Amino acid sequence: MEARALYDRACAQCHGVSGQGDYYAPDFHPPAIAGESAARVALVVRQPGAHDPAFARAALPDAALAQLGAYVQGSLARPPEPPGRIGPRALDPFAVGVLVWGALALFVCALSWLFAEGRN
Repeated sequence: MEARALYDRACAQCHGVSGQGDYYAPDFHPPAIAGESAARVALVVRQPGAHDPAFARAALPDAALAQLGAYVQGSLARPPEPPGRIGPRALDPFAVGVLVWGALALFVCALSWLFAEGRN
């Protein structure tokens, strides 16, 4: 529970509650960190990049950093999707629109063929 509170306080503002990099600004797109190794989390926290804040040992002790890394690696890890399957997350909005409009067009064509003059 402490690791979750630490993550919420220090990381969730940019990386999101689920660790998927939910924060977007015009020049800043934080990466998804869910499932990232604890060693990588510790490295990034101690040696930040351009947008990542630095957390000194006084602000974030090594024990708390280890808990945070374990939380990111374990609790935020999302299960991988089975290979070869297409799910709703694999389709972008354009593809979904094409599928829906295509199905609607086929339905209208089938209705017009069924009720065409001379068929009844």
